[in-house]
Amino acid sequence: QDAVSTLSECVTLDPRSVDAYVLLAQANLELSKPASAEQAILAAQSLGLESADLHYARGVILEQRDRIDDALAEFERARELDPTSVDYLVAQAECLVARDRAPEALRLLEENMNRFDDDATIATLAGHVAVRLGDPEKASAYFVRASISAGGDPRTLEPLALLLARQGRCAQAI
Repeated sequence: QDAVSTLSECVTLDPRSVDAYVLLAQANLELSKPASAEQAILAAQSLGLESADLHYARGVILEQRDRIDDALAEFERARELDPTSVDYLVAQAECLVARDRAPEALRLLEENMNRFDDDATIATLAGHVAVRLGDPEKASAYFVRASISAGGDPRTLEPLALLLARQGRCAQAI
């Protein structure tokens, strides 16, 4: 709550600070106050301020409200403004899956995977989407890639082990 008060003061003192609005929105989200978070974002946008983080935060709020198409548009805009963010890419792909557009989500992840080869999140999500699409071999390859990206972290092998076990390949799962 102190952070919200301080950030509200920052917004008052410098109403052109995009970062202050973003942080205010994030602080409100952490306090489970999505309406207040959205007010901060809309206030920034009403001043003509724009940033990838503003669009991403609004997308998170819209996704929480089950307005997936609107959230998807916000995540797409965030990626247009900052194509280097893994979070924006993952959020966009997750929305595509939620809208029953899993093949499109997998293509998006595959097209961008090499740009983020040190991040296991994209490969893990691609593996889950491949499972959903009924392609266990592709899923296995992505889960292995995620493990390699994560430096062999055993937690990244769990999805692969579960997939192998479901296929009756228990010896490999162990």
